[in-house]
Amino acid sequence: MTSVTTHYSIDSILETLRSYTGDAIAQSDTVMSYEQLLDQVARLSSFLKTRITRGAVVAVVNTGSPETCVAFLSILHAGGVALLVDSSWSPEWRDIVLGDAHPEYILSHDAETFGNSEHDEVTDMYLSRYSQVPTILGTDAAYLIYTSGTTGKPKGVINSAQGLANLFFAVQSLFALTPADAVLQFSSPSFDAWIW
Repeated sequence: MTSVTTHYSIDSILETLRSYTGDAIAQSDTVMSYEQLLDQVARLSSFLKTRITRGAVVAVVNTGSPETCVAFLSILHAGGVALLVDSSWSPEWRDIVLGDAHPEYILSHDAETFGNSEHDEVTDMYLSRYSQVPTILGTDAAYLIYTSGTTGKPKGVINSAQGLANLFFAVQSLFALTPADAVLQFSSPSFDAWIW
């Protein structure tokens, strides 16, 4: 008996989402359908492709908004590596993470914090050049998460696109999820649990 290995990708995640109808994200009074989500991802991805280096880190200063999901998927689709920075982090913690990761750009709702910004009308976020010498993590890197580890100092962990895609389909299967199910986001996007 031979085993068959399926190689999933970011594109296979987006292709699966394209087959869904109904609501993708709901927050307070904001509801975004799968069609709207993927339209915004396609448009922001096109915006990013003309500005970022493939394999470079792009930080998202998130507030837990639907735009965070759009930005995350768009960065991956554009060939970048997403770094989710919690807006509630202290300035010191944020500076340590950004100083270590050397993102090429930062997506944020706050145009003032990171200097010269280019507005993206798709998500009402701003793209700000952060580092003139970006960190390039390779084409299979999908996202970067920082953890305190045992020393109390943030440590970066690189997660692969293949691993993210495998997780996406494994979680669907494990919990028998369908587009009709609602899943509560209980974690900050800067923690691994959010990826589930």
